[in-house]
Amino acid sequence: MLTGARQQLEAELALGFDLEDSQRAERLLESALQASDDLQELTIFDAGGVTLFATDRSAIGEPARDAWRLAAGEAAWRIAAGDTVAIGVPLHHPSGVIVGQLALTLSAPKGSYPWPAMAAMALTLAAIAALWMLLPMAGVARALQPSPCTGCRLDEAEARVARADDALRAAPDAPTP
Repeated sequence: MLTGARQQLEAELALGFDLEDSQRAERLLESALQASDDLQELTIFDAGGVTLFATDRSAIGEPARDAWRLAAGEAAWRIAAGDTVAIGVPLHHPSGVIVGQLALTLSAPKGSYPWPAMAAMALTLAAIAALWMLLPMAGVARALQPSPCTGCRLDEAEARVARADDALRAAPDAPTP
């Protein structure tokens, strides 16, 4: 929706119309608002930050929201605030100069998680996965550590062999090697 509206507005600019004199802007905003249940507001403001067209008629002629004006630049922008998200794109004159911004405000999707909470959850899951992957390594490390009984079984076996050898030598009918 945003790209289509931007293209139509920039097509008018290419025909030589100034943004503030657009014949289609108001109808374009109104029809886009009616076509979507998630859209709350659409606004076009000039490079100076003054609202030229808006679905909220009381905003026309007023400065655009401070956060929008600060975010506005040469690239698309996005601002999340409470249960809404504002997205904007620059409007370019055919010469390449930015002459304004097209902004829309959407309701945040129901049941969506805020980005910081999602990022924290992703980091937590990554840490758990890393620990889970390291568990086998802990078993290997434990197996490589010398235990206090290293060689105990060998010592016991040598002692049994020595006792058996002594017993065989001590027996009167034992064969001599």
